[in-house]
Order: sequence, then structure tokens, then C-alpha cells
Amino acid sequence: MPDSSPGGKKRKITIVACQKGVKIAEKALIGLGFDSKSNFAVAQLLARGVVTKFFTQQPIQLDSFKRICEALELNWKEIAELQVESKNFERTEERQVESILSISEGVEPVQTIIARRVVPIDEQGQEIKKIAAVILEGDINSVQTDILLWHEYFSKKYPGSTLKVTSIKPGSIKLIIEGTQKDLEMLLSDFESGNLTEIAGFRVEDVQLLSESAEDDESSKQKWRLVEEIVTNPIKRRDLSGADLSDADLRNTCLINANLSYADLSDSDLSDADLSRADLSDANLSRAYLSDANLSRADLSDANLSRTYLSDANLSRTYLSDANLIGADLIGANLIGANLNGAIIDDETKIDGKWRLVWKIVNQRAKGRNLRNANLSHANLSRAYLSRADLSRADLSRANLSDAYLSRANLSDANLSDANLSSANLSSANLSGANLSGANLSGADLSDADLIGADLNRAIIDDETKIDGKWRLVWKIVNQRANRNLSGANLSGANLSRANLSDANLSRANLSNASLSDASLIGANLSDASLSRANLSNANLTDANLSRANLSDANLSGAYLSRAYLIGVDLSGADLSGANLIGADLSGANLSRANLSRANLSRAVVKNARFGGSLGISESMKQDLIKRGAIFEDSPGDRSSIPVKH
Repeated sequence: MPDSSPGGKKRKITIVACQKGVKIAEKALIGLGFDSKSNFAVAQLLARGVVTKFFTQQPIQLDSFKRICEALELNWKEIAELQVESKNFERTEERQVESILSISEGVEPVQTIIARRVVPIDEQGQEIKKIAAVILEGDINSVQTDILLWHEYFSKKYPGSTLKVTSIKPGSIKLIIEGTQKDLEMLLSDFESGNLTEIAGFRVEDVQLLSESAEDDESSKQKWRLVEEIVTNPIKRRDLSGADLSDADLRNTCLINANLSYADLSDSDLSDADLSRADLSDANLSRAYLSDANLSRADLSDANLSRTYLSDANLSRTYLSDANLIGADLIGANLIGANLNGAIIDDETKIDGKWRLVWKIVNQRAKGRNLRNANLSHANLSRAYLSRADLSRADLSRANLSDAYLSRANLSDANLSDANLSSANLSSANLSGANLSGANLSGADLSDADLIGADLNRAIIDDETKIDGKWRLVWKIVNQRANRNLSGANLSGANLSRANLSDANLSRANLSNASLSDASLIGANLSDASLSRANLSNANLTDANLSRANLSDANLSGAYLSRAYLIGVDLSGADLSGANLIGADLSGANLSRANLSRANLSRAVVKNARFGGSLGISESMKQDLIKRGAIFEDSPGDRSSIPVKH
């Protein structure tokens, strides 16, 4: 039985103009004053590609064929040349039989087409012309051996009938039958009742009447009236569910939020159309032109986009789940945030390398995938399986990784800024040095993850987020105003860049290898804290208490340390280039091997401060520091007479 459900594949009759008919049509086109086929297409609301196919003898839909002929004031049957003779069934390079009518469904298969003419004459001698299509299950070998059996079957059922082969191609067997309406309706009735299940041993797949009734003509008129209404009267949220808009010229039309589910838009021209947020689920868009169209946030799930032109189209955040993209052209298309889960892509699909990679990730499960340095920014990788994947230094900014499986993945130095990682599994993942600023980590599993140096500024964490206490504390420090007691806290390796820690109590805290660049530590208590190898570049430590702190090999370049308490501080090997130490108290501090290039030590207290092997100190500055009580251990003659207290 034919499938008439909204989701069923609707078979359509296509027809080809004969060579003589094309010449007649071209003369008619000129005679009617059309200077180009493109202008003619616009006038008839037909897609330009459809008119091009007509004039290049390619199959187009019957209603579009009739529309073209009617506009050119021609008899469509004369242009189509409905009967083609064939005296043998052997396919040769020298003989190519013209294919008149064919059946297409969704993605056009290559098919075997057989034509049979049954032309009864009524009592007045008038020929009654009705057409039906019978689709049989079979192959090319069967055609050559069983043709006479079919002829015998139809001769008995319809006296006086003849059977002619118009074209032989691999695929199913299609019979195009012409006869009286009564006989053809009987054939259809037998099929629908289950009485006609096979012909000469071949299973009957479908029977369709292709009549030229007033009802069919009215249906075609309604279709083109609807097309005209869409073009001339743009309305948002238009309900076009199941509508037949195939072959139509819908360029630049406004179809925002339109319901086009199950609609037939095959071979239509929707270039530059606005289909944002439209429902195109289960729609047939095969061979349609959608170049530069706006399909952002549209639902194209289960849609047929085979051989569709989508170059430079806006498909951002489009739902393409289970869509057929075989042979489609997506070069230059914007697929930011598009859902490609279950989408069908083949080698003929033209798509930018980045998005083909995204498609592979979401559709081809693989452990330990090498994605180092990959550009996956803005990609929709929701629910992707990336266990143990190497994503080091990858760009995942603004990517959707919600519910993704990233356990034990290497995300070191990856850019995950503003990424959606909600409910993602990041357990035991390496996120050292990763940029997680603005990332959504609500409900994510970060247990045992390495977050050394990770940027958690503006990151979203909630009560459902599984994260080690140390890193939750780091997140709080970075995102919530300071002035809290952090005495003795373990913040080693933490990224506290730009954090506000003014007046915070960080005494005895472990901040070794931590990043505090550009942080505000005004008046903070860092006494006895461990800051070895910490990055404090450009940090503001004005009036901070750093007495007895370990700042060995720390980076304090450009830091503000005016009036800071640095009594007994270990600054050996520290980088103090360009640092402001005006009025700082460096009594007893160890500055051996420190880099003091461009450092300002005016009014600083340097009594018993040791400068052995320090860099960036001029001779005049050295002498001035010695006079102020500093000790230069690399030059015994320059030692201060004041002993160093331990």
C-alpha cells in the first residue's frame, strides 16, 4: 500500500522534455519577450534550477513541467513526447532511449523504467488519456527474461494493450501505463484491496494514478497560490506543515519560526531566505538551494538534505540530528553550536575540515583520540566520548561539552573559556594551565582532576559540581570578594591571577608555584608564607606584610611593593625587575642573585640586606646601598661592618 503518512516518502512523477520540445520552448520563450531563462523562472515563481533542468532535458516534476509549458502557451504532452519506440532490450552505447517518466523518492535512485501504453477508444472515437505508475520489485536481468509474461498479463486484464521498454537502467522496475480511467481505477482498487500483490512473479510495491483531472489541476493551482502568498506576504510563525513547496522560488522570503515539518521543499530555491527557528523536521530539502540562508536555531532533525546547497548558510545552533547530508554542499556554512549527532555524511559531502572533525567526534566513538592543538571552538560536542583524548592546547572556547565523557583526558593548556561543561565527566582529567574562565561547570565531575594553574575566573560551579576542596576554595577566592582568613591554606599551583586578596590573612599559606599576577594584595598578611616560584608580576603588594616569607625564584617583575614589610624575606633568585620598592622594609632580606634591573629602591630600608650576585645594580647604586647598610657578599671589601643577624 502507498504510504500516505506525513513521514512517509512521497513518490513523485518526473518528466523530461524531448529535444524537439526544448527547441519549441526556446522559440516560445523569445516570442513572449523573455530575455533570459532566469527572468522567466522568477515570473513563474519557479526555482531557476528547475527551469534550467527543463531546457537541458533533465527530469523535473510533472506539475512544474506543466506550469512551464502553460506559461509558454504550449501543450505539455507534445513537449514531453509520451511514446518512445524500442525494438530490442539490449543496452548499447549507440542507442540511448529517451526516458519520459520516472519515479523519484527522497534521494533519487537509479531506476529501470518501462512504459506501457493502453489506449482504449470510446464510441465516439475519442482517445481517453489517463496515466498510472506501477512500481515492481525486480532487477535488470528479470526485465529481459519476463517481459512477455507481463505483456500476457496485461493483455488478459486489459484487451488490446501493448508493452514497450523506453529505458533500461539498474534499479527497480517501473511501469508507466496509459489507459481508460475505469481500467486504471480497477488496477488501483485491486492493489489497495490486496488483490494485486504481484505481476508475473514480481511483487507490486505501489500503484499511483497520474490523472489530468480538474482535481489535480486545482491542487497544483493551490500550490502556486501558496507560493505567491509566501513571497508577497511575509508572516512569521506560518503553519506550512506538510506543504508542497517543491521547485518553488522562495529566495529572500521570511519564514522565521515557520512550521515546515514534513514539508516538501525539494529542488526549491531558498537562497538568502530567513528560516531562523523554523521547524523543518522530517522536511524534504533534497537538491534545494539554501546558499546564504539563515537557518540559525532551526530544527532540521531527520530532514532530507541530500545534495542540498548550503554554502555560506547560517546553521548556527541548528538541530541536524539524524539529518541526511549525503552529497550536500556545506562549504563556508556557519555550524557554530550545530548538533550533528546522528547526521549522515559521506565522502561526497562538502564540508569544512573543522566541522567534519566535529561530526567524527560526536558520531564515531574512539578512546584516546589525538586532538592536540585542534580548533574545536564553538563546536557542539554534547555527550561526546573523549575518554583519554589528547586535547592539550586545543581551542574549545565556547564549545558545548555538556554531558561529555572526558575522564582522564589531557586538557592541559586547553582553551575552555566560556565552554559549556555542565554535567561533563572530567574525573582525573589533566586541566593544568587550562583556561576555564567563564566555563559552565555546574554538575560536572572534576574529582581528582589536575587544576594546577587553571583559570577559574568567572567559572560557574554549583553544589552539584564534584571538585576537590582545594580547587573549590581557589574558585571562591577568584570569584568572591576576599578579606577572609586563609591562614595556612594550601594554594600551591593555584591560578589566582587578578584575584582580590586585599587585607586577606595568608600567613603560613602555601602559595608555591601559584599565579598571583595582577592580583590585589594590598595590606595582606603573607608573613611566613611559602611563595617560592610564585608569579606575582604586576601584583599590588602595597603595605603587605611579607616578613619571613619565602619568595625564592619568585617573579615580582613590575610588582608594587611600596611600604611593604619584607623583613627577613628570602628573595634569592627572584625577578624584581621594574618593581616598586619605594619605602619597603628589606631589613635582613636575602636578595642574592635577584634581578633588580630598573627596580626602584629609593627610601627602602636595606639594613643587613644581602645582595650577593644580584643583577641590574649600577656601581653608584651599589655604593649607595652599602652606605645604607646593605651587604654585597660577592665583594668582601664592600661588606657592611654590621653583622647579619640570624
